[in-house]
Amino acid sequence: MDFPGTLSLEESTFHAIVGDVVRSLARGGFRRVVLLPGHGGNFAPLAAALEQLGDGGSVEILAVTDIGELLRIASIGEQEHGVPLAEGGLHAGEWEASMMLALHPELVRMDRAEAGFTGELQEAVERMFAGGVKAVSENGAIGDPARASAEHGRRYWEVAVEIVMENIEAS
Repeated sequence: MDFPGTLSLEESTFHAIVGDVVRSLARGGFRRVVLLPGHGGNFAPLAAALEQLGDGGSVEILAVTDIGELLRIASIGEQEHGVPLAEGGLHAGEWEASMMLALHPELVRMDRAEAGFTGELQEAVERMFAGGVKAVSENGAIGDPARASAEHGRRYWEVAVEIVMENIEAS
């Protein structure tokens, strides 16, 4: 692993975990399960896990599997806060740091925050999926957290909740 402390699962393990959790919740009487990936690399594997799981039977399964939804959150930085998308980034940039500042500011060390790759995000995605985050950024950041704030983070969380609710209401 390029960055110490990083944990990873084989895709088959991830699929099995998703299936086990959904089936367990169904046995426990849940009628609806909403699955939300918290990492850009988990959108496609979640979609694949749902395909393998098939019909949920007694439980309705809703999931956000379109990675474009993350870009909707990131674009709020540019639209509403004047933070260019390259600074908002994809990993440890302005919007992720802001979201953490809104939830748990005591866990964010802004004195140690530093910019990583701040170029074209499409280039970052292509390089990242081909060679990992380290192929894009030596420090693991894709973006620049310098303008992060709890205020911005609260707005990003609002948009994230709106996206989830849209997905639930569309089902």
